[in-house]
Amino acid sequence: MKVRYVTAAMMCLCGGAFLLFGAGVAAAILWWNGDLGGSGRQEKSAHVANSIPEHGSVSTTSVESDELVKIVTDFLAARTTQDLAPLVRGSSLRPEEIAARLATLEADDGKVSRVSYMRPIDSRAARLESVIVTFEGGGNRIALLAPDADGHWRVDFDAFVRHVHPSWDKILAGTAGESTVRVKVVPDSYYNGIYRDDKAWACFALLSPDQGTVMLGYVTRGTPQYEALASSMNRAERRAQGGALRMTLMIRHTEGAEARQFEITRVLSDEWALGDQPLDDMLAKPGMK
Repeated sequence: MKVRYVTAAMMCLCGGAFLLFGAGVAAAILWWNGDLGGSGRQEKSAHVANSIPEHGSVSTTSVESDELVKIVTDFLAARTTQDLAPLVRGSSLRPEEIAARLATLEADDGKVSRVSYMRPIDSRAARLESVIVTFEGGGNRIALLAPDADGHWRVDFDAFVRHVHPSWDKILAGTAGESTVRVKVVPDSYYNGIYRDDKAWACFALLSPDQGTVMLGYVTRGTPQYEALASSMNRAERRAQGGALRMTLMIRHTEGAEARQFEITRVLSDEWALGDQPLDDMLAKPGMK
């Protein structure tokens, strides 16, 4: 399977000019898309059918957009673990950590000005709906919601805060080992150093609104990870949204690589919310694409 490449960080005539030009183009992509990944228009829910359950069995009960907006509004106002318990999916953070992060949200991002329904998400990892939270300064965050086994829709907090592990400082310093990142992904064409062979590697720009470095991710062609990335890029509904795709990946910095070059070792999800199993494992099963 070949990826239809649309270069996000094109090389200039000399290697030194690439960093500045690539960073500018990728930054423009980030600015243009924000967290929306497409239109933020209001619409009633029309769920995308998913065959893979999220965190166990999932109810197929439909939900109205107003209900999702209320869940997110209640989530933003919650300040205790008791308030959060019925509103949040399982997280890599402890309940008290989630409550503490929400308490500083206004100081970090500004006062919430609007909470609006977006649309169902075209994800093979989990059944998801999306609500956009807009702040007075113009920034936004996307709230992804998934139903539990009883049909109760819950906010994915890790997706909302774009949680990475370990911290971006450690990841960018190249000392983190294998890391989990929530980034926007767009095909790129920077093949250099230990990743110079474009027949062996596929290159992607990895973008995050939480740090300014345009990272480059490389995946071995022909692997389940490559197939998961390539097939996600080629899905019609995702292509129609334009821009970069939100994805959750595992990456590592390899000895001999440039500071911002990373190997993509796992493709956990085609969104910032995780499903019941890693996407690359799920798609590697017979009959799953």
